[in-house]
Amino acid sequence: MNEETPKWLHVGAYCINRNGKKIRIICTDRTSTDPDGDVYPVVGLYENGDITSFLPSGKSAMRMIEHPSDLIGPWVEEIKWPWDILPPWMPWCAFDDNGAAYCYSEKPFMSALSWHGNYCLHIPAPYAPSYIADGGDWKLSLTERPKK
Repeated sequence: MNEETPKWLHVGAYCINRNGKKIRIICTDRTSTDPDGDVYPVVGLYENGDITSFLPSGKSAMRMIEHPSDLIGPWVEEIKWPWDILPPWMPWCAFDDNGAAYCYSEKPFMSALSWHGNYCLHIPAPYAPSYIADGGDWKLSLTERPKK
């Protein structure tokens, strides 16, 4: 198995899995095998203390095409949307696949490359958070305005 390791997957890094859980990478060179003889050299530690193993690609030890435990990117802390300058009738914000940021009047739905809603406004780059530049996944960017 020759899997390419993403740049964000290294010892000490915090990653996110498909379930949105935060995992700290504690090892990338484990050599022991599982009962089937496969080697999962990447070891991650969940915040609750559970430990799990991954292929160098971040794929979990579960034998599914996409598993909820698969690592999908670096962990990025809460997105800092500029709520103070966005219209109060726009309670949702998200990034599209191309890195463009938008706010929405209603909760948008996700398509293959973007979010869609009845009414949206583009957030100019100088006012948009650095979430995408920091390695965030646009599919996980949908955020509702905090309740006061």
